[in-house]
Amino acid sequence: MTFGGVHDFTHVCIVTDLFETDLGALLKTKQNLTKQCIFFLYQVLHGV
Repeated sequence: MTFGGVHDFTHVCIVTDLFETDLGALLKTKQNLTKQCIFFLYQVLHGV
């Protein structure tokens, strides 16, 4: 597989294990998030 460079990218795909819930449902719940979950969400959103 070859690619032309950084400026040729038009899509970014994140592949993970299947989660029991989605981000929207998680953020709507009233339960407190763990520090690990908050850090993971921060890293994902910071990358976007």
